[in-house]
Amino acid sequence: MKKLLDCTFRDGGYYTNWTFDKQMVYDTVHALDQTKRVSYIELGYKSPSKGGPYKKCNEEYIRSVLKKRPSAKLSFMIDLKEFIKDNTLDTTLLDDMIIHSRFSWFKMVRIACTKTNISHVYETVQLLKQKGYILGVNLMQVALLDTPDYKLCIETLKLSKDKVDYFYVADSFGTIQPKDMSYYKDTFKVLGKVGFHAHDNMGLAYANVLQASKWHIYDTTVTGMGRGVGNAKTEQYLMTYKN
Repeated sequence: MKKLLDCTFRDGGYYTNWTFDKQMVYDTVHALDQTKRVSYIELGYKSPSKGGPYKKCNEEYIRSVLKKRPSAKLSFMIDLKEFIKDNTLDTTLLDDMIIHSRFSWFKMVRIACTKTNISHVYETVQLLKQKGYILGVNLMQVALLDTPDYKLCIETLKLSKDKVDYFYVADSFGTIQPKDMSYYKDTFKVLGKVGFHAHDNMGLAYANVLQASKWHIYDTTVTGMGRGVGNAKTEQYLMTYKN
């Protein structure tokens, strides 16, 4: 079964400094859950940098907001560059910020990386898999990569393929066109299950998500809220396409 991940509060947090009304979060999460078609709900980041509560996703705070755990699996993201100091992964910081999944309402972690820090993905994956999480790796800015870059990134990510559940193509600048989607899937499928994260700079996010609905997992946000011009709309997808 293909998976839909809603990342409204994680990607939408760029507009609000990751601060949202508690009742709105409660209503939105449980409304998404009631559709029975959203597999994952990503609430924000676990980050060492400053920001509102959804930049930290404190376990007790999230429980106080949601009151009850939804059927959909909760997710958070880490931005890998925030855990790298002097070209070394700060495993102590990472370990301190992320508890074992058995003690958490979160069941999925997505690791956002770029070509410049992809060499640290393997070590990060090893640590987080030991904590029992479903893992996604989001390779950002893919449209800027040339053929040698792709080969290097894929060979590096192959080291983690047995422990990563989803490898994401992230269209960070919204420049991928629907006709090129099959190229990205074919390029990354050697890693395993492939996902897609759209942005709407050229108004193509929804069209690309329709293509990605044939992949393993894909992202949307409520009202398309997200960094820059935003993402594909969750409500539009749910109303017009059945996965």
